[in-house]
This record gives sequence, C-alpha cells and structure tokens, in this order.
Amino acid sequence: HRGHWRSAAREGNMESYFSSLANALNAYDGQALAQTMGLFSQQDSQIRPAPGFIKRNELGNMDRMARQILGDFPKWGDMVVDIAQAQGALHAGNFVQAYTAFVSGWQKLLSLFAEETAWMMALVHQAVHDIRMLAMAADSAGGKAGQIAAKNLNETTRLLQNGFAACWNDRTDPRSPESKKTGVLYIIVTLFKTYFKLNTLRLCKNLIKAVEVKVGNRPSFVEAAGDVIPVSDMVAYRFYVGRLNMFEDQYTEAEKNLDFALAH
Repeated sequence: HRGHWRSAAREGNMESYFSSLANALNAYDGQALAQTMGLFSQQDSQIRPAPGFIKRNELGNMDRMARQILGDFPKWGDMVVDIAQAQGALHAGNFVQAYTAFVSGWQKLLSLFAEETAWMMALVHQAVHDIRMLAMAADSAGGKAGQIAAKNLNETTRLLQNGFAACWNDRTDPRSPESKKTGVLYIIVTLFKTYFKLNTLRLCKNLIKAVEVKVGNRPSFVEAAGDVIPVSDMVAYRFYVGRLNMFEDQYTEAEKNLDFALAH
C-alpha cells in the first residue's frame, strides 16, 4: 500500500495528499510520511517533485482540508500546512520564505514527536535533512554576504540541537528499536556537517562526549546500541569523528574510525 499512497500524494490533488497522510498516520508508517512530505532527496539532495496543487500554490483550502481529513489527528494539521507552504515557496524559488515556513513546521513536528515513539523517526530524519538544505538555500539567496553571515544555518544548529535533545532524552532502553535514541546519530551527523560548514568544529566535542562517555563499567551509548543503530548512520558518524581526529593530530584514533567507515 505504501507505494500507492505515495504516488497518489505526489500526482494527485489536495484531497489525495491528505488522504495518503491519514493512511500513513493510521498505519504508524513514518517512512510513508517522509516520502509524502519530504522536500529534498536524502540520496542526492535534489529538490523532490511536489504535488501539483503545491507547485501551483493552490494552498488556500489546506486548513479546512486538514481538519476534514486529519480529524482523528488534530495536532498534525498545522504542521502539515506549514511544511506544504515551505514546499510551495521552495518550488517558487522563495528560499527565505520556504525556510521560515519550515521552521514553524519543525517546531510543531518536535511537539508531536514528544508524544510519540520511534515510529516517527523517518519523518524526523527527513525534516532534519530538509531544514539544513533550506537554511543553506536561504543564506545563498542573500548572495555572498548572506553565505558568509550564514544567519539561517546558524539558527538551524539550535533547531537541530532541539531535535538531538528530543531523541537523546528518551528514557526507553537504548537497545530497543522503540527507543528514539536509535535515531540520534543521524542528527549528530547532520550537526557535524553544519559545524564543518560554519567552521565551528569545537562544538562537535559535546556531541561526541554524550554518545561515547562511559559511566563506571557501563558501555557507552554507541557500544550498547550498536546493534540497533542503522549501519549507515554509524558509518557517517565514524567518518566525521575520524576527520575531527585528523584535525587534532590523533592519527591512531583517526585511522581506527576511518577504517571502520571504509570497511562498511
């Protein structure tokens, strides 16, 4: 059914878009939500196709349609509308407007995530990717000066830190697939990318310390949860930690981390 929901949402009108979201919500299918609502491809960061009504900026009835079709999920409507508006602005080339709308949606998404479990993680990760891409696009819209000041990307570091906290503060056993902590490395890697871009590498250390610290005889988070953390997230994490090791002349550690990344 997932493929059907996604194709209907991408090709159809506003009603089919919201119906696909309602189906995904009823099925607790975070992957389908991410596919339907995602702005950028996570593979190549290209702008993804938008439903026709969003590309045509026909968003006037979204609030009413959200209440009508997402009636069983009243808190989701406003967030969906924000992200659809961001997607519309993105396709119209209004990057600052797109970023502003998405920030509003991101904050509502985190409020929803606080009341849910890890089934939402695919949607949260998609939003993490999208907000970073939009921030860079919004900064680029300001020309050279905008890119240097990087106002939006700097703000995004704070917003991503909120996403990190939303996962990290989950008290579910981190070895359980239900734990939001299993999604934390993806957010950390996105923060690493952002810190590298902003040349604020010192800020990486607190994130590394959080997931690698050992308390007493207990293993660190990355050791304890290694079986449930996606391999792709661990590879990306080790790659960036290895690069940081190189900057700090920690060549033995760098070799160990980069070898892991290359071996997987």
